[in-house]
Amino acid sequence: MHVKAIQITKKEFLVEFRTRYAVTSGILFVLTTLSIIVFSTTNDVKTSGIYAGFLWIVLFFTTMTLSGKIFIEEEEKGTSLYLRSIAEPFSIFVGKLMFAIVTSTVINIIASMLLPLFITEVTIKNLIQYLLVVILGSIALASVTTILSSIIAKANSKNGLLPILGFPLLLPLVVIGVDATYLSIHSADWITFLQSILFMVSYSGVMIIVSIFVFPLIWLD
Repeated sequence: MHVKAIQITKKEFLVEFRTRYAVTSGILFVLTTLSIIVFSTTNDVKTSGIYAGFLWIVLFFTTMTLSGKIFIEEEEKGTSLYLRSIAEPFSIFVGKLMFAIVTSTVINIIASMLLPLFITEVTIKNLIQYLLVVILGSIALASVTTILSSIIAKANSKNGLLPILGFPLLLPLVVIGVDATYLSIHSADWITFLQSILFMVSYSGVMIIVSIFVFPLIWLD
C-alpha cells in the first residue's frame, strides 16, 4: 500500500485513540439498539428471518455512525486544506477507507456476537458463514459510507444527508446481506451461499474502484 495512505490510516487511529469518539459511539449505539430490540420484542417469536433483519439494521447504522463523519470532521476542524497539502487524493481516500473498514468490521463483529445473546431463539448453525457475511458486509458498507462522507462534507447542509444518500446505494447490499445471513443461520450448502458472497465482494470492489476515480474530483473541488 502507498506509504502516505498508511500514514493517514495511522493518523486516524491515533486521533481515535486520543478521543475514542467513534468507537465509544459505535459501542453505545450497538448496546442501545440491541436493548431496544430485545425489550420491544419480548413476547414475540423471533425467527431466523427476523434475526437477519435485526442484524443488518445494526450493521447499517453502526457503520453510518462510525464512518459517516470521517471526512466531515476534516471540514469542521479546518484540517482538510492541510491534508490536501501533504498527500494526494488517492492516499487520502485509501487511508481513510482502511480506517473505516477496520473500525466498522471490529465493532460489527462484536455486535454480531452479542446479538445471539439477546435473541436466544435463533441458533447460528454455521459460524464461519455468519462471520464471513458480517466481515464482507462491513467492508461494503464502509466503502459506500466513506465516499458519501466526502460528498456530504462539501454540502452546506450535512445533517441527515448520509442515510438519505446511502440508502438507495446500499439497499441491494442489505437485501443480499439479509439473505446471506439467513443462509448462514441454517448452514446452507456453500455453492448456494457463495452466490450471495460473490455479489458482496463484487459490490465492494466496484464501489472502491469507482470511488478512487471519483474522489479526486470531489476532494479537489
